[in-house]
Amino acid sequence: METFPYTIIYSKNRHGYAKVQPDGSVLFSIPSKLKNNTDFFDDLYKRAHKLTQKHDTKQHITRRDLEWIYIFGEKVLREDITQIKASSSTKTIESFLKKELYDYSIQRLNTFSQIINTNYKSLTIRKAKSKRGSCTFDQKIMLNMNLIFLPSSHIQYVIAHETAHLIKKHHKADFRALVEKLYPKYKNIRKELKKVIIS
Repeated sequence: METFPYTIIYSKNRHGYAKVQPDGSVLFSIPSKLKNNTDFFDDLYKRAHKLTQKHDTKQHITRRDLEWIYIFGEKVLREDITQIKASSSTKTIESFLKKELYDYSIQRLNTFSQIINTNYKSLTIRKAKSKRGSCTFDQKIMLNMNLIFLPSSHIQYVIAHETAHLIKKHHKADFRALVEKLYPKYKNIRKELKKVIIS
């Protein structure tokens, strides 16, 4: 079995887990009471090995470096973007990206909500660890700021998904039919989106 870099933390939780980090290393969380249980760790290690293999097959998108940045799935030189080319401030760059995503998304959200004849209360863009987006029971929609790094087709799918939640607060067949009405090619895009890791 191949080896991989890993870190172990011991916790008070009853269950352990293995999580692949964006750089491909693995974080093991092990209950303190099982600290010396080699069988437990061996099982967790085998699971982690499968996770790292799966991780290696995904498309990895690096948000930015000193020279370029991803915007709507395209790699763009930072010096070509007037608003940020002279700035090394993370806050300035994030503000720019947040506004770009908001301006793009609000138009699609308005179009989609008109198609299904419903209203939303607000749209916010913020950082989120795992959720791509959400729709609350009081009709507030949130989109993950990391969406800005993905192709527009992926962003449109997420917006269609959250717009459908304005009417259907579940993921049953009638919800999926509503998503398809808003974005007919959503099934293919959803498959592609599952293969993407943003680091």
